[in-house]
Amino acid sequence: MSNAPLLFEAINRGELDEVQRQIGANAHLVNEPGDDNITPLIAAARSGKRDIAVWLIAQGANTEAVDIRHGATPLGWAAYFARTDTVEALLDGGADYRTENAYGLTPFQVAEEGRAGKWEKYTRIKPEAYQPVLEVLNRHGAAHTRKPPE
Repeated sequence: MSNAPLLFEAINRGELDEVQRQIGANAHLVNEPGDDNITPLIAAARSGKRDIAVWLIAQGANTEAVDIRHGATPLGWAAYFARTDTVEALLDGGADYRTENAYGLTPFQVAEEGRAGKWEKYTRIKPEAYQPVLEVLNRHGAAHTRKPPE
């Protein structure tokens, strides 16, 4: 039986010690998708577990892994959920801000759409929460990936 479910539970609870124990005993799990086809780093990014994301990257987690359903990277998910600290950690860890998801959006564009209120009905995240994400992405040079005005 795989320990992956226990790993993902620990990530979701923010238990870095348990994540370290699980991957220490099963190093292959660092990039292995769980039952919902997301990697541990995507799970950490979606839930805003910055310290876990940093540790996973140090263990060789793939910052460009994508989920099957939306084709989004950990950085794309962190931007979608307005996880500013995690966005910064992923960028510092080498995540590529130019990578588009399955809908053709870069993380910067995802955050712009969030600031425009597009994601609020799905996430309950207020549009103003995306401004700090945009600022971090901009500091890392991502503003040039913005969509041209329609």
